[in-house]
Formats: sequence, structure tokens, C-alpha cells
Amino acid sequence: MQCLGLLLAFVVAAGVGQSTAEYVFSCGLPDSVPAALRRNLTIAGEAVPLGIHVLDWPSARVMAHVFAILASEILGLNVVFKGPTPSSIAGVWSLGNCVSDQTSMQVECGQVELGSHVLIEAWASNFEPSLAAVQNTLGDRAPVRLGSMGYDGLETVYAPSRPREKALAAEGLPLEFYRSYNLSWHNATKYFDPLTTVSTSGLLNCSSTRFYLEPMIKIYVDLTGDHDGVEMHDGRLVAKCVGGAGGFWWLSPACRQDPTNCIPIVDSGDGWYVDPNMQRAALFNIPLALAVGTWDAFTSEPRKADYLLYWWSPDSTFLDLSPIPITFPAHNSDEWAVGVKVTDAAKVSLDKFMHHGISAADRRLKQFLTRMTISQSRLESMLKQLKAKTAPQVACDWLKAAPSVWAPWVPVETECGAGLGLIDISGRFVTNRSLASSCQLCPPGKFSDSLHDNLGTTHVCVDCGIGEHQPNSGDFRCLQCGVGRFTAVEGRPICDECAPGSASSVIGGSECFLCNEGSFQASAGRTGCEVCDGGT
Repeated sequence: MQCLGLLLAFVVAAGVGQSTAEYVFSCGLPDSVPAALRRNLTIAGEAVPLGIHVLDWPSARVMAHVFAILASEILGLNVVFKGPTPSSIAGVWSLGNCVSDQTSMQVECGQVELGSHVLIEAWASNFEPSLAAVQNTLGDRAPVRLGSMGYDGLETVYAPSRPREKALAAEGLPLEFYRSYNLSWHNATKYFDPLTTVSTSGLLNCSSTRFYLEPMIKIYVDLTGDHDGVEMHDGRLVAKCVGGAGGFWWLSPACRQDPTNCIPIVDSGDGWYVDPNMQRAALFNIPLALAVGTWDAFTSEPRKADYLLYWWSPDSTFLDLSPIPITFPAHNSDEWAVGVKVTDAAKVSLDKFMHHGISAADRRLKQFLTRMTISQSRLESMLKQLKAKTAPQVACDWLKAAPSVWAPWVPVETECGAGLGLIDISGRFVTNRSLASSCQLCPPGKFSDSLHDNLGTTHVCVDCGIGEHQPNSGDFRCLQCGVGRFTAVEGRPICDECAPGSASSVIGGSECFLCNEGSFQASAGRTGCEVCDGGT
């Protein structure tokens, strides 16, 4: 995502992983673990609370609280919040005990644990090259990617409900499709307010935005041939803006001669999405007036009148306007890679990450995180409540109202993953879930086998059979003994060698055969006997 992802690709070292707040919010879920009985994780030999690194936007904050409440009250863990951080990739680095300096753009990684263990809703697929750098730098200490949140991120142009409804009622014109804005076929302008209704007090001069980014403007001109929409400024090719000193607005060819026919879009940041909007407006004959505003202007102007929205989801900012993304031609990743952004934007996978030590520290926590998924409609129902409630209260209310959604995220104590097996209260391995109380890593001499019952799938530790062995812990199968070796009993971690005077040429043997009269074998672990010399 250009807006949230690139807002801060790097953060000041002092700001990453250093701010720590104990999570004290109490939701009071049924059967919750009392605070006094909650436990720490053991990571790198140290008992520490679970550190949730919070990403600094509404949906990530809400889902961080959903996770924190369940981790503390249901899984029984002590929890702290780290951050917040306004950058997905900076959050991922922090899980690997790395900080990055905004000025030098250097990443520094150390052995000292920063205490960040979980990252919720990272816009990961926007940063695949950076994630590869994290993996290459940290190796087996790199954070583990645990898959999607259950919803995707999308950054594009949205049509609010009021102009959509007016256009549909008046002429059956669907404003959620880009062809409906082509001035050669339709006049969608009449369903929106003109750019003169936008206050210029919150708009930025084009010279301080990406409208003056020459490589972007060159791509625009080469693609569209619109030389009238650009100009030279101090030896650079820039967008030609109008309105006020230096200009606030860039007008598309479809309405350049009559700005009253332009449909306004106010961008934010430094013009996070101006290049797709410029290209689409020129090639699809869409009458747009593009400007970049302060955050206040970006969020307030669309509430004063009817405009198109540059926006991203999931987010709470414009949910009350019931916007729908405008559909453009199907996404072309090759074109986007070279700066041609006429087609639909790609949906972005919003993922979970965890510290590499979580698997060993708490198997249930990893299982929980992997299963933690929620639909975008459920998330948006929470986001709509943020105007009246705090994020933790919104999360708590949803958890109390929807236990059927989150209960399957929580592993039961006897849900043993691969490599583990059921044990009873005394620590003995058992093969029936009704006798079990927990799970334990299968030791050498056993293998982890799946078991399916009415509660789902778990695993049990099973002895290796006669003629087999398993020298490792947590393995999924046993190995046959090689020639010259055997096991006569079950559950053996290693195979015994055939003693001198015996041998075995069988793979998976359970015994060795004695040398016959007139033959011998002086060495152990052999496949056959040797014939005695004559007269002996």
C-alpha cells in the first residue's frame, strides 16, 4: 500500500520496539484466566511477557486488541504492547530484534531481545523485496510469516453512496465501473459537486507533492501523449497545475477547458495515488480534478460535498460514506512494475508475523495465530464503532458477541501438532485423547502419528516397531535398521550391531543369524560369515 506502507519505510531507532506498555485492559470474557495466574513466555532463556507490536492505523489497532484480549484472558499470557509503528516493514524488522535509523536508512540488528513477538495486519505483499532482505539478514532468526488475516488491503478510488444512488435512480448509471465516467458516453459529473466547493486552505501546492516528481510525469506523458498537462519548471518536467500561486489542481484532458465539469479527488501525503488517477483520467476520458491536501483536508472535504474518494481499506475514515471501489480493467502486474498504473490495483495480503522463538515457547500460541482470521465485513462492523468507543472496548464487545467466530481459533490442550504426542497428567504417553491432558515432543524411539477423533485431529507418539529405530525427537516416521544391524524390541532409538559370530543381510531385521559350523565372523555389524580355512 503506497499510503500506509510507504509512509515510513524506516523509523527512528529509538522509536522501534522501545515503547512498552503493560496490557491491563480487562474484557471479562467467560472462563478467562485471572491476571494473577497468567504466565510469561520463555524466549532465549528469559521469561518475558508476550510483546504485541502495534501498527498505527485503526484496523491494525482493533485487531491487536482482539488478539491481546484472547492471548491474556483465554491463553493465559502476560501481554505488553510495543510501538506503535506506522510502517509494516519496520514492525517486521522489530520482531527480529532489529532497529532502523530514518536518517541513515541503515538497519541494525543485535542479540538483545527487543521484546516484540507478534505483528498483526502487516501490508506484507507491498514489501516482498524488503521481506527477502529480512530473511537474508536474519536467516533462521527471521520472523515467521503466518498467513492472511482473512481480508485483503486495497488502495484505489472509491465512489461514495450518495452520488451512486443518485446516478442509479436517475438513469441506471453504475458509478462503481470506470466506463460510467467516460465523458464520451456519460456525464457522471452532474452527480458530484464542482471543485469550487473544495476549500483551498487545506490543499498543498503542487510543487511540494509528487506532481513535481519528474520520473512519474515522464511515464505519464509517454503513456498518454498529454503534453498540455505538463510543463517545464527549473529544468524539470512537472505536472501543470492551476489555482492559486503555483497551483493546487491538476485537471485531466476531459475537463481542462471547463473545470466546472471536473470531479474532484483530494489525495493525501505527498500525493500517494496521483499517478494512477492521472493515467486513468487521460486514457479513459474521465473528467478529474486532482489535488493533494493535508490530513485534515483529506478527511474533512469529502464530508462537505460529493466527491470521488482516494482511499484504502480496511480503514475507518470514510466507512460512514459507504464507499465502493471503482472497478478498472483487471490488474496487470507487469505494467504496474514499470509505473503504468491504468489497470486495477492489486489486492494486498494483510498478514500476521511472529518471533522465530514462539514455536518453541508456546505451541498453542502459534496454532492460535495461524487460525486467527476474520472477514472484512466483520472487521468493518467493528471499525464503524470507533467514533463512539475506544479500540479495546470495540474489540471486547465483538468478542463477547461472536464467540462462535473466535472459539475455533483457540487450540484445546490435547490438540497436538505434528512431532508431538498426547500425554496424561503424569507425563506418560497415551494413545487416546480421553486419557490425555496435554502434549509433549515425541522422544527418540518414537514417531508422531496423526489421530482423528470426534474433536478433530491430534497426534500420538508411537513406538518404533521391531526392526526399526528413530534417533531424533519429534520425527514423523521410523527408519528401518540397515544390514548388519537389528532391533529385537519396540521403541529403540538406535539399532544394535550384530555381535561377532553372527551377521544379517536383511534390511529391517529383528535378529542376526549365527554363523554355521565351518564359518565365522570376527567383527560386529557384518552382513555375512566367512568360511574357515581348511583344517580349522
